[in-house]
Amino acid sequence: MWELVLKGCRPVPMSSYLKALGLFRILAEQVDAEVRGVWNDSDVFVLHTRCSREEVMEFFLRHYSPSPLFDPWNGGSGFFKKKDDRNGARTVPTSASRTLETVMSAGAERLAVAGRVLRMIRDILNVAGIEESLSGDGKKRLITILRNSLPDSALRWLDAVVMMAGDSTGYPALLGSGGNDGNLDFANNFYQRILELFDPGTGDPSPSSEIWLEGALFGKTVSGLVRKAAIGQFNPGMTGGLNATSGFKDDSVVNPWEYVLMMEGTLAFSAAASRRFEHGESEKYSYPFTVKPVRAGYGSASGAEDVRAEMWLPLWNAPASYGEISRLFEEGRATVGGRSARDGIDFAMAAASMGIDRGIGSFQRFGFILRNGRSYFATPLGRFEVHFDKKVDLLDEIAPWLDVLRRKAISKSASVRRASRRLEDRVMDLCATASISSLSRLFISLGAAERSLVKSGVWKSIRLAPLVLRSEKWLEYTYDGTPEYRLATSVASTWSRETDSVRCLVEPLKSTGAWLAFDDKAKCRVPWEGDLNNLLCGIHVRFLNETSKKSVRTCSVDGFVPALPVDVAWFLAGKINTRRMKELLQSLLLLDWRKIGGRVPWDRGSVNGDTAPPGSWILMKLVFMKKSPLGENVPCNTGILKLAMAGRLADAVALAASRVRSCGFEPLLGVASGGSAVSRRMAAALLFPVSYRDAVWMMDRVVAKKTLETVGKE
Repeated sequence: MWELVLKGCRPVPMSSYLKALGLFRILAEQVDAEVRGVWNDSDVFVLHTRCSREEVMEFFLRHYSPSPLFDPWNGGSGFFKKKDDRNGARTVPTSASRTLETVMSAGAERLAVAGRVLRMIRDILNVAGIEESLSGDGKKRLITILRNSLPDSALRWLDAVVMMAGDSTGYPALLGSGGNDGNLDFANNFYQRILELFDPGTGDPSPSSEIWLEGALFGKTVSGLVRKAAIGQFNPGMTGGLNATSGFKDDSVVNPWEYVLMMEGTLAFSAAASRRFEHGESEKYSYPFTVKPVRAGYGSASGAEDVRAEMWLPLWNAPASYGEISRLFEEGRATVGGRSARDGIDFAMAAASMGIDRGIGSFQRFGFILRNGRSYFATPLGRFEVHFDKKVDLLDEIAPWLDVLRRKAISKSASVRRASRRLEDRVMDLCATASISSLSRLFISLGAAERSLVKSGVWKSIRLAPLVLRSEKWLEYTYDGTPEYRLATSVASTWSRETDSVRCLVEPLKSTGAWLAFDDKAKCRVPWEGDLNNLLCGIHVRFLNETSKKSVRTCSVDGFVPALPVDVAWFLAGKINTRRMKELLQSLLLLDWRKIGGRVPWDRGSVNGDTAPPGSWILMKLVFMKKSPLGENVPCNTGILKLAMAGRLADAVALAASRVRSCGFEPLLGVASGGSAVSRRMAAALLFPVSYRDAVWMMDRVVAKKTLETVGKE
């Protein structure tokens, strides 16, 4: 077996990728059935074949037989002549029609199949009396006639260029709107390039054919390319025009072999044009590796762009036969969340999480974007690796919720639309890199999206359920080691018997303990807007008010994840980034703390420092604990919290001290002092849950237990 490294066949531009497919298919079908192909680590297509380099060159120069391509419904197909009544003639030949006539009358054996199919189509048009291009129902009828009349050798192209199922017709973006892109007719240009490569009478190669072939296959630099010959959407860099080169303007240039093999490569997409039916959706066509476009994951994305579709072209990293690759293209679909991928976001999620398990190493993403006037260009949008990564697996948990958000919510609210767009970018980033930072950004964006839904009320019209994350892996992978993250986690995990979780206070939710749902009748009992201190105080007050309604005298507020004293000390010292902490809290509220409990990726020993919070705060916190070292049934007084919130720190601490004395302990503090800002931070920090062990350690610093003798004297 020979190993042929085809340096002229690379994943970008699309014309080069299609060229590799075309070369691979032709060799497998016409020369070497055992040929195998693979994309190597240098992004070059490699063939393992019984044919040497010289034998491959000789085959294409002397024996290659072009596939029959046609689109007689298009005006530029060459099947119709131009009307010219001024010269007294009804019609006159066009350059396109002269091209087809040359192929149909060619004597070369290698053009026999194409010539025979073109003559059959001409006869069908004559019998039907069709003398001009067609559209709508007429176009559908002609395609149906061709499908029923042409030989099998012609149907492969027909399946690639048009999708039909029942009365419905679809045209894949790969081949424009039925074999053309605007005025550019792909099939007729294919035959023009053929005639530049071979003599139509003898089939002998033209003088430049060999050097052009070396350039197309092996990347050899060649001169004398055909100028002013269109290549269309497949290679934007060769289209010419204004500012296409270092000068102001240049003509398009084409290597005829590049165009011919590229068009042969499009036939690899023929077998999988089929319809699919998804639950709750109307019927949709499925074309290999083609999905609806999304404006995410590439730097030039713009809301004003006209994008026809996306294609995710597979790059396999192990040698495979063409039969194996053909079956891959026949399936040509990715799945995410148990359904077929609909758009680029879905495809990225499927690809990155091994939704396609066929030995594919990566995907080259292309978007058919309207550029340069009214032309669509196959623009490369990035490379996506197929990898098994546990971080990417977390996307499975959000996929159903994200699908509803993106399909139904974005048209309801500008803020939700912006949040959804940010989510799309974050999902693309995670799928492409599988990094901790990309997952952290996605985590933050999920919280922001949920907040936009709550604020806009969009969930009422689309009946979207609240997002609930049940895997502790979100914590494990996004924990950044900061006190902001640990404190936000402590607050998010806080709960009470009367109101359930913090989330039920800041979102209009109803809870049964096992599940959450948005509630039309519920209101956000604590406003999210404002600074972090106000938010924490509002949550705590609401917790305590609900407790008092139940006639419960003791504090019932607790948390699954206790705050570390050193983190509380940093908060009280004003050294915490409160904006970042509030942003994290927004996302951490999405976690199902009843399921996760206290399983967090840190412990007391992993956090350096034994700094204790100020004694004034410790004294107040001892009163606001469900299980306090002061003893059982410590009476709770909301007045302490409200005094601290009002900036009256000395009064709040004095009231807390009286509670401590009533439990049999003597405070070791003098008069507390501090400005309004300090007092408000003290009040906000009272919401942080503290472990019993840490509370005992801190209590030893601020109180002393009364002796029996002292009690007797009093």
